[in-house]
Amino acid sequence: MTIPGEGTIAVTGRRWHEPVGWQFPGGTRVHADVDGLLRPRDTRLLDPGDNERARRQYQYNLENHIVPSTVRRDYPDVAACDTGQALRSFSFIIFA
Repeated sequence: MTIPGEGTIAVTGRRWHEPVGWQFPGGTRVHADVDGLLRPRDTRLLDPGDNERARRQYQYNLENHIVPSTVRRDYPDVAACDTGQALRSFSFIIFA
C-alpha cells in the first residue's frame, strides 16, 4: 500500500498466506508470531534500529478467548504540544 508523500507499507512476512510482518515508512516494523491456528501469540513493534519499542503477548482460554496478558512498552515520554501533559501510551491496529 502506498501512502502519497510518505512511502509504502509493505508486508514483509507471511505464514500460510497470513501476513505476520509489516514495514512502515521510515523503517518502523511490526512482527507477529502466530500459533498453528494463526492466532497471534506475540506482537513486537521495532524501530528502524531494530530496538523493541513495544511487545504484546497473547494467551487464549479453552473457549478460544484472549485472556489478560502482558504488555511492555519501552519509549520515552513525549510532551504534548498544547496541553503540556506527558503522553504515556499509544495504540496500533493492523488490518490484514
